[in-house]
Amino acid sequence: MVRYLCHLVIGLLLLMPVRVGLAQSLEIIDLRHRPAEEVLPLVQPFLAPGGTLTGQRGQLFIRTTPANLSEIKALLATLDRSPRQLQITVLQGEAADLADDESRLNASIGLGGRGRLAVGEGTGSDTAELRVRRSRSRTRGDEIQRVRVLEGRAATIYLGQSIPVGSRSSTIIPGGVQNTDSIEYRQVERGFSVLPRISGERVMLEIGAQRDQLSRSGGGRIEVQGISTTVSGTLGEWIELGGVVNAGIQRQSGVIHRSTEHLEDKRRILVKVEQLP
Repeated sequence: MVRYLCHLVIGLLLLMPVRVGLAQSLEIIDLRHRPAEEVLPLVQPFLAPGGTLTGQRGQLFIRTTPANLSEIKALLATLDRSPRQLQITVLQGEAADLADDESRLNASIGLGGRGRLAVGEGTGSDTAELRVRRSRSRTRGDEIQRVRVLEGRAATIYLGQSIPVGSRSSTIIPGGVQNTDSIEYRQVERGFSVLPRISGERVMLEIGAQRDQLSRSGGGRIEVQGISTTVSGTLGEWIELGGVVNAGIQRQSGVIHRSTEHLEDKRRILVKVEQLP
């Protein structure tokens, strides 16, 4: 009898996951204002473990627990509405940060009756060292672009620039070779594709960016700097996407030790999304 009861308890325990799985039901939800492709990435993080979520066009197909289904329906009540009017601001600039600008004065003062003052690299116990350290930063070449877009629609911010590129051609002529120098202008492009998706006060951005620049190796070659990423942030706040960092230089001189270090020279890309009334 005891063995029978043990087997019965074990069997019930094994059936519990199946019962939980059977508690999940399939629900088809019709969307009124937004396509499923826009809503899916916003709802997916709220799906309970073991649930499934798919969709196409104006319908979502959800298999989850009744409690989780109620939560998702409440979320959809805030998401499935007429898209909001948004303003996207993109800031590009060369941020040159002078992070270290240090002046140091070493002085030693004798304690004798006559007294003495020495300027230099003192090492004794009667040496005082004064350090002045400051940080400065500046941003140059800022470019601000603004565009209005409906929520869930992609916006492209595009800026072109012509830069001079020198070239030389050689022509064989009687008695030698004639070299001709010329300058032509080439178009370099900077473009941003921004797709905002909003959930409450949070915004998720799908970013595709391109910035062309003249190659440092010369020859008139154009290099392409690209960014393709997804980031999230808060409505109305700046979101930094990335940049290019170049190592700086150091120099020292004088009896009063002065060190200047250029730590960063990078291209900053910032995006801000605001809801318009």
